[in-house]
Amino acid sequence: MRRRLFIESCGATLTAALTVELRAQLEEGLPLLLTLAEVVVPDKDLSVWRGGPAATELQRAWLALESRERLELSAALGELEAEAVRASEMKFGALSLEARKALVRGLLARSVSFQAAFPRFRGIIVRSFYSCPVGFERTGFSTTTQFRGYPEPLWSAESGE
Repeated sequence: MRRRLFIESCGATLTAALTVELRAQLEEGLPLLLTLAEVVVPDKDLSVWRGGPAATELQRAWLALESRERLELSAALGELEAEAVRASEMKFGALSLEARKALVRGLLARSVSFQAAFPRFRGIIVRSFYSCPVGFERTGFSTTTQFRGYPEPLWSAESGE
């Protein structure tokens, strides 16, 4: 009995340590992806991609990717960061929105690997935005299950009451 408890406690400790390390690796490219999201789906409310519901949804989508795809996309994000530093001696997140847009357009024109990765970025970002409450609000979407009061009874509509 003691042996089983000892083994279980060791397993739990190792799992917790591996989870923290794995989580750090998974979230490595996330800040740059959130900054890129401001370029792909700009919004008048700056908090949308800086801790809002769309950012939470994007984080969930990023962590749900397969590790191989996340590594490929992280390499493309690294290329974007390197291009920003090379072109302006500033990190991508420190640039203005217009400068970021110009940088992304220029990189799409020059880099084949970034061209291949960008549609995947755009898909993840757009899907994340329009599957959260903020995206619903921006499009005017309302679900069919929203309660808007009782309909007028048929007999009162016919009798003119």
